[in-house]
Amino acid sequence: MKKVFEVAILAVIQGITEFFPISSSGHLAVIQSLWGRGEMNLALDAVLHLGSFLAIIIYFGKTWKKIFLSLIFPRKFPEERKLVFYLFLATLPALIGGIFLEGVVSSFFQKEFFIAIFLLITAVILFLAEILPPRTKPGISWWEALAVGVSQIFALFPGISRSGITLSTAIFLNLNREKAARFSFLLAAPIILGAGMMGLYEFDKVNGKITWDLFLGLFLAFVVSFFAIKYFLTIIAKFPLYYFSLYLILIATLIFVFL
Repeated sequence: MKKVFEVAILAVIQGITEFFPISSSGHLAVIQSLWGRGEMNLALDAVLHLGSFLAIIIYFGKTWKKIFLSLIFPRKFPEERKLVFYLFLATLPALIGGIFLEGVVSSFFQKEFFIAIFLLITAVILFLAEILPPRTKPGISWWEALAVGVSQIFALFPGISRSGITLSTAIFLNLNREKAARFSFLLAAPIILGAGMMGLYEFDKVNGKITWDLFLGLFLAFVVSFFAIKYFLTIIAKFPLYYFSLYLILIATLIFVFL
């Protein structure tokens, strides 16, 4: 029963923090630390990511359908074909960074002090994005997509929110908030899928066994992620980002005090 409860807690945290700009990796690492453990179980980490990936696919189902069709009928779906290129371009930096920085990044996951520092950095980035004048630029260029992709490299570190830094970078580049959030979430799909598949690969290497509680984690992560996407797209249009900054400052302070 305890294991089921822990899986449920981690799935809910993953679902919310993956899409709200408050760092899923930072929160999950801190929870693991509070429970007196090291890194998360490989299989559980994988299925939680896959649950979030499924939420992106289903929530943006119509967009993904057009993206797929644009690969077959490029002239009929020119905007989606361009989006494919932008997503590919923006994904490359994080993939390359993940390969070369894996050893460096992994060393930070069990160092609560640095996680708190990274959370504070995210808070500052969100605050700066909020105090900029409102942006109305509806689209994004290839070099701006690449810049957003480069910003994802920093999100490899626990406490730097992937959604937060990509959203803020897009806003810094004059993209309006709703468009920035949408691009950030679509961009999350290949990264989250990659994390999930890598976790399953590592899990298979150690001959791990699939247990039923993993399916619970997958389902809960999917459901919570789906609604997190839905409500954040509403929140981003109505509420300032520095609310999330205040939350991150609070969490970082608690980490400094208690961990």
